[in-house]
Amino acid sequence: MEQILVQIPEKLLRALDRVAPSKSRLRSRFIRLAIQRAIMDLQDLETRDAYVRAPDDEPAWFDARTWDEWTPTAVRKGTRKRR
Repeated sequence: MEQILVQIPEKLLRALDRVAPSKSRLRSRFIRLAIQRAIMDLQDLETRDAYVRAPDDEPAWFDARTWDEWTPTAVRKGTRKRR
């Protein structure tokens, strides 16, 4: 695992101390999760922008409503074992 040194303004440090105090092990985890979330948010924006530039106008090749009808435990007609 790599380490990085990041300088942040005093006001941001105080806010960080309120949610993840430096004496707890939560701070590193909090910062890692915040970075992951920020990266995912940026990727979501990139995906949204890509769809705006080139929308998917083709109709779906399947009817999504059929997924609502299926459940893993459903017994379908003709699938029961015969004794």
